[in-house]
Amino acid sequence: DRSRGAARSCFLDGGQILFCIQGKMGRFLKFVLHALFLLSLSSPIASFSIPNLVPCTRHAQTRLSLLPSSKQCSRHLALPALPSRSMSVSQRQIIRLVASASLEMSVKGGGQQTGTEPESFDVKADDGHSLKVWAKGPKDGTPVVLLHGRTWSARPVWDLQVEDRDGASDLGASTMDLMASHNIRTYAPDMRGLGGTERDEPGWTTPTRCVKDVQCVMEWLEKEHGVRKPLMVGWSQGGVVAHLYGQSHGSKLSGLVLYASIYDPAPSEVVEHPDEPPVVENTWEGAMEDWTIPGIIDDAAAEAYGHEALKWDPRKVSWKDVHEFDACDPAKLTLPTLVIHGEKDAYTDMEKQRSLFMGVACGDKCWRVVDNADHPVHLYPKQRKVWMSAILSFMEGL
Repeated sequence: DRSRGAARSCFLDGGQILFCIQGKMGRFLKFVLHALFLLSLSSPIASFSIPNLVPCTRHAQTRLSLLPSSKQCSRHLALPALPSRSMSVSQRQIIRLVASASLEMSVKGGGQQTGTEPESFDVKADDGHSLKVWAKGPKDGTPVVLLHGRTWSARPVWDLQVEDRDGASDLGASTMDLMASHNIRTYAPDMRGLGGTERDEPGWTTPTRCVKDVQCVMEWLEKEHGVRKPLMVGWSQGGVVAHLYGQSHGSKLSGLVLYASIYDPAPSEVVEHPDEPPVVENTWEGAMEDWTIPGIIDDAAAEAYGHEALKWDPRKVSWKDVHEFDACDPAKLTLPTLVIHGEKDAYTDMEKQRSLFMGVACGDKCWRVVDNADHPVHLYPKQRKVWMSAILSFMEGL
């Protein structure tokens, strides 16, 4: 049972072929099985029948879609296996075909392909500016909104394409592909001046503007895609953007993941800026500065990240009024919250993360520290499994 996609499993157990089905693939398998039943009517075998569908109790202990509850996992089918002596060759071939197709689709995530280009959407903000939003995963999957950090946009951060390394990493280094394999539908917007979203006039990006843009994306998701109360994951500076959104629009989210958030309880300095933002090119060295633990990132992933980062973000975004992040107040977070970061994160420290976690007003909160990891935990071959597991566990209770 690989727990991936709509056709969750197909395996032989005690003389039965078992299916745990959901959604379109479930309806397809049901159609095929009924076709088998009709085929059996012309057979001398009277015992061949399709049993009544019964609720799947096998997944009743969790609400998470990758191990679906009885509400999400509609039915559990048991198809009695036919005695091999009384089965025709064609019937045995059909049974094998259905079983192998179901297993293949369960491994592939119910038809969701990984390693492909994400879907691309252009969303109009309240001031008419166009915001690029990337999406991946099954359209009926659990919705998650991913917010990138200060310097690099959604594609290099959340959809980095790297081959599996030494079997230690599922699906290379793409978080969007990894989440899609767990029946999660991700939406990753690019902030202004980053990735596929152009700068506005006069070209500065501010915390307040980012939060407004996130609100516009959320309204678009609900109106155009029927997405309500997604989980929101914010990384690094995206963590404090998510924090500001969550404390003012918490009812619009099922939960909040503050991942390597740069939250700081101390007030920041107010800096004066010129009217026109400076033109500063991003560099390879800048793309590598997040890797602070020697040897933790393999060469293939580091090189891929550098190329993707500079391809999507050749010019450094111009941030202004970052003191607006001082408005982050954990006491205003009244929704389930997960605080997670690397043990050796150079952009924050244990005391700041402790202050953040302890201050969250909602009693439904978790704090997870990932061993031997720094800032981009989700890009490391082994640590990303721990990171993903923590998020999935958090989602179970939402």
